Amino acid sequence: MKRLLLTGAVVKCVLFASVGFAQEAVQRTAPPIEGGAPPPPIKVPLSGKALEKYSQAKKSALEYLAANRCSSFLRAHGVSPAAVSQALAAQKPHDGPASKITFGMAGITSSDPDPHSGDSIQAAFTDPTFLTMAISQPQGSDTYFNPTLLTRKIPYPYSNPVSLIHEALHNLTGESDVALAQELGYHGFVALEANIFLNDSLKKNCDSKR
Repeated sequence: MKRLLLTGAVVKCVLFASVGFAQEAVQRTAPPIEGGAPPPPIKVPLSGKALEKYSQAKKSALEYLAANRCSSFLRAHGVSPAAVSQALAAQKPHDGPASKITFGMAGITSSDPDPHSGDSIQAAFTDPTFLTMAISQPQGSDTYFNPTLLTRKIPYPYSNPVSLIHEALHNLTGESDVALAQELGYHGFVALEANIFLNDSLKKNCDSKR
């Protein structure tokens, strides 16, 4: 079956934002006492090889954002490279397929009310039609990554630094792929086309230290 590769995509109409290896404690709770409230959903930090790849990519991405070509490109389209760098530096990476938190609890919704707010983050990473790189909290710091794509167990056409910059834009602005791509010159309204346009633009202008 043909599968589409996405990063920062809009999945089911939902907005899909310091270098190091420090890990947050996994949020786990004991089973609820009979008659008591259920435990909160689990949000699992990125770990192992995937965290290592993420940390390497974050270091490179921050260097790329400071490079003349990337910073000039972003400023020409009304985007502050310094603000994107700050959003990336504050970004908290989580393991998407392992995190059972809902979109609503994660603060990732596209409308109020959102019919998918009760769906698990995991659902975006188990759809056999799409291979999602990441989903980001709009105007927040949490980003849920696909470890198999970060570690390249599955081929992916864009570098990890490009994916991290893409997600930092979602974290910073809270905008969808379509809105972000339009700021960079896209003239359509199709989410998948916008996703590709945004990634291609970042690959061309923000994927090196030049």
